[in-house]
Amino acid sequence: MWGADDIEYSGRELRRSVRYIAQAADLMSRNHLLLNLDALPRLAGVGGAPKMEKLLESLTKMGHAAARYPDLEPMLVTDASFDDVIQAVKNARDSTN
Repeated sequence: MWGADDIEYSGRELRRSVRYIAQAADLMSRNHLLLNLDALPRLAGVGGAPKMEKLLESLTKMGHAAARYPDLEPMLVTDASFDDVIQAVKNARDSTN
């Protein structure tokens, strides 16, 4: 039996999922990269993953479109090149230190 807290939690999760789908929809309909946030630190040679919001902000400042991909894993979708994503990871990590 679901209680009020369960219903509230599932409602928040549903709204968040719909928001992520809406934000990623345009990018998913054209050429894009789909990347797992947890794999990026190793690929960029940095100590840890930046916060998703910082990485999306860094890519946007570089002139690219980027959004959180609606998945259970921390994924992002972007129209940036792989090299630009790596640079954005480094920029986002530098801005938190």
